[in-house]
Amino acid sequence: MTDAAPDDWDGFVEATQALTAALSKSKAAKVTRDDLRESSKGVVQGYFTQTRPHLRDLGCSFQDIDHLDGLLQSLLALAQGRSRRPKYITTLAGIQKAQVKLGTERLVLLGEKDYGAEPSGVVTFTDIEKDIMKMLLKIVPTAALSYEQAVRDLHDPYRVSYRGSANELREALREVLDHLAPNDAVVRSEGFKLVEGRRRPTQRQKVAYILRARRVSDTAGGAPQVSISLVDELTGSLARSTYERSSLSTHTATARREVKQIKMYVDGILADLLEIHD
Repeated sequence: MTDAAPDDWDGFVEATQALTAALSKSKAAKVTRDDLRESSKGVVQGYFTQTRPHLRDLGCSFQDIDHLDGLLQSLLALAQGRSRRPKYITTLAGIQKAQVKLGTERLVLLGEKDYGAEPSGVVTFTDIEKDIMKMLLKIVPTAALSYEQAVRDLHDPYRVSYRGSANELREALREVLDHLAPNDAVVRSEGFKLVEGRRRPTQRQKVAYILRARRVSDTAGGAPQVSISLVDELTGSLARSTYERSSLSTHTATARREVKQIKMYVDGILADLLEIHD
């Protein structure tokens, strides 16, 4: 095998082919073997952590990348249960078809670049950002995509609007809370009462539910609950400010600072909820 490209494209393609071959040899109606399910998860994680960022940096079609994203998320969903083998085969066939299209586009783009130079727009993620994305990929892949998009937005020197970036962070947080604290479970918990005027638990109540289940003290659990409120407050303030600031340059610089502050709170909340510091 030749040396892998920086995005390990060859490794991604070969892992997909190997998984397809292994599943084709199986005669079982459902995929229950742990090694096959773990291999499936490995294909997904390798794509989102290595291959996908490089495809985006190269300038591959967002539509083609989004299509492949959906197929890989479907593969992860299959691997998290005991799913039927034909569904795996169909999903992998779709992935390989998408690989052919993106692989051709990738080669063209690589040929247009100085391959020895680092592509412009490459984002260097911090250790905490990498840890958060890895955990999100395991439990809520769509939240991982929203979080990654916000981080990339903050590194984009040409971005002029950050409202979408703030919403990506808030959406990632919401999806994690919905996954770890489903509404029905929170409502059934001991001593729970809906906030007046609300039909479902608030995000603060969901955070409290998660931390209480982990036997975190009220004092220690107070900070994430306060941060949740600050994220909502700052995101709303950012949206309102769009109509109040007359200077585009002033708005952009201020909005970027505000989104960085929102991200600081979101990072802290996710680190607590995902137990990254443990």
